[in-house]
Amino acid sequence: FRLKRIQSLCRWISKKQMAEEISNGPDGGLWAWLAVFGCFMGNVIGDGVMYSFGVFIPKLKEHFNAGSFEISVVTSLQMGVTFASGPLASFLTSGLGWRVTTIIGSVIGAAGLMLSAVAPNIYILYITAGVLIGLGLGIIYLPRLDCITQYFTKKRPIVTGLAICGSGIGTFIFAPLTDW
Repeated sequence: FRLKRIQSLCRWISKKQMAEEISNGPDGGLWAWLAVFGCFMGNVIGDGVMYSFGVFIPKLKEHFNAGSFEISVVTSLQMGVTFASGPLASFLTSGLGWRVTTIIGSVIGAAGLMLSAVAPNIYILYITAGVLIGLGLGIIYLPRLDCITQYFTKKRPIVTGLAICGSGIGTFIFAPLTDW
C-alpha cells in the first residue's frame, strides 16, 4: 500500500516539474521566429527534394538504360531510409543537441546530392541518392521540430503548423523547378 502511495507521489511531482519546464519557454522573440523560418525552409528544401524526386525518373531511365523498377528503387530507398532514421535522429539529438545533429544531417544529405550528380551507374545511385540523401533528410527532420519546441509554448501549435507548411510548399515549388 505504501509503495503505491510513493509511486503516486513521484508521478505527481514529475508531472508538476514537467509542467513548470514546459511553461518556462520564451514564446517568441527574434531568434524564435528565425528558428521557425529555418525549420520552414528546411521543410521546403528537404521535402521538396524528396517528394519531387519522381520528376527525375524518365531522365534516369534514359541515362542509366534501366527499367522503371530499377529506378523506382532509388526513391523507395530514399523514403524508407528517411523515415527509418528516426531513432538515430532521436539518439543524436538527445546526445549532441539539435544544432550539431542538423549539421551532421545536412552534410550527409549534401554529400548524397553531390555524389548522385556524378554516379556512374544505378547501383551507386542506390547508395548516394537512396541511402545518403535519405539518411541526411531523416536526421535533420527531428531537430528542426525540436528546435521550435524550445522557443514556444502557447504558440507552439500554430508555429509548428507554419513550419510544416514548408513541406507542401517545397513539393509545389520543387516539382516544376526540377522539371524545368
